[in-house]
Amino acid sequence: MQQRMDYLIRQVTHLPYAKVYLREDWNVYYFDIFGKMFGLMSPEATTTSSISLKNIPEQNEEWRELYPTIVTPGFHLNKKHWNTILLDQDEIADEVLGQLLTKSFELVCANLKKEQKEWISKRKHECTISINNEIS
Repeated sequence: MQQRMDYLIRQVTHLPYAKVYLREDWNVYYFDIFGKMFGLMSPEATTTSSISLKNIPEQNEEWRELYPTIVTPGFHLNKKHWNTILLDQDEIADEVLGQLLTKSFELVCANLKKEQKEWISKRKHECTISINNEIS
């Protein structure tokens, strides 16, 4: 499970202007974009480790119905907009969790200031060029 958690942290570091840090007062890894939270994750790999991510309310309901023992309404968060996902189960692939993480990031970015959105858009373009150059 530690590998899964490390994978998710790496995913955050690849998002433009995103930060991940240990928030000791809450005892969680805090996923941040310009001071706005887009995710929380347990700091240690245990059987109760989880990640909380934002999503569209209708999709949150679908996830909860598909995986009732793994996906629950966001713990200490707006239960309409956030899901908490247990990480010790393999029913949801790491890549899917990475996509949910990106979706949470995008939803939070949609409510940022115009100039912040422009910085992110420019940085995404720069990252794409960099990745394409590394592949060649």
